[in-house]
Amino acid sequence: ATTEVYMATRLLNVALAASATAAAMGAAYATRGPLAAASVAGWFALHVTIAKMYESACGSRTIADYPGWSWLASLWHGLLAMPILVSATVLLLPTTTAGVDGFLREGWERMPWPLEHVHYAIFGYMLKDFVLYPAGIEVGYLVHHLITIAGCTLCLHLPAGAALTTLNGAQAEVS
Repeated sequence: ATTEVYMATRLLNVALAASATAAAMGAAYATRGPLAAASVAGWFALHVTIAKMYESACGSRTIADYPGWSWLASLWHGLLAMPILVSATVLLLPTTTAGVDGFLREGWERMPWPLEHVHYAIFGYMLKDFVLYPAGIEVGYLVHHLITIAGCTLCLHLPAGAALTTLNGAQAEVS
């Protein structure tokens, strides 16, 4: 019975991962085209690679009741990737909009490219958990991941406030 439950859970996890991946890639493609979909795939590959490196270093050790590799990968994502993308956006700001208020209210057409990558990185970070947790992810964690992917998808389609919603997403990933 245990093997059947494990296989059913694993199959459900794979189906949800496929659906989440399709949603993330579809959102990126619909908004910015094939290069955006490739960017999601690149962030996913990077996050999986980093998590696997931490997994080989940590083994089965846990940190704050989470697998050590997952906890360390979250630090990399929240404290390195997100701040770098936001900083790059700020550095490119004078070339795209008129002032901070204009930046926060503009739609996607005039936004610097690193701002989009905040969402692509979040997609990649969420998707990695669907493939790296051997028994699948817990229900609460699953709901969080699906809502995050849906939220980023919505943000990529907003006609205005692209920076405001993206910076909110980046802040949520850091906290």
